[in-house]
Amino acid sequence: MIELSTDALSQQRQRVTSALRRLLARVRQDLLTRWAVLRRGQARFSKSRQLVPELSVHDLESILAAARCLGGRYGYIDSALLETAATSKRLRLGELLALRWGDIDWTAGTVNVERVLHETEIMPPKCGGARKVRLTPHTRRSLSHYRASLDRSEAGDLVFPDPRRGSFLDARRLRRRLRAALERAGFPPIAVAHLPLAFKAPWWSRYL
Repeated sequence: MIELSTDALSQQRQRVTSALRRLLARVRQDLLTRWAVLRRGQARFSKSRQLVPELSVHDLESILAAARCLGGRYGYIDSALLETAATSKRLRLGELLALRWGDIDWTAGTVNVERVLHETEIMPPKCGGARKVRLTPHTRRSLSHYRASLDRSEAGDLVFPDPRRGSFLDARRLRRRLRAALERAGFPPIAVAHLPLAFKAPWWSRYL
């Protein structure tokens, strides 16, 4: 009995050691890649991006609650949009504003990005072609609840429409509402584009 227990512990120790070695190898490779990019001068961040504060899950929830309180008819739209922008690091604001319900694959939990709103004009994505972006489970549930609260959510309808006009949401007014929500929640100004930088998942999650 003791020998079996010892063998099981030894096998578990080997599996843990192997997993840690793979994790460290990925971290090392990622750091070497980043260092090479920095040496070539390709990673230059503006001062505003360097000064973005870090937001925890509780902080983000406080900001979203403030947006719902301040937004009036826009409250729940702003809350769902800002949460998706913060947790989906590969989705730009213009892509979210042009998103339609038919672009979301609820089974796979992904978003098919095919268009971007630039001011008042629909254009192809910045990368030049369509791509798929994975949603976090919590964001997918939030979008599902948000969709259930809407009067109309057909495949061709906008996910984040202007509730008064039914057309595209005005990005400039969204930024002003976000600034007011941040002030109400007690946070310094943060641009919508910088929300993914502020709301950071644990650093090791990208390697698992």
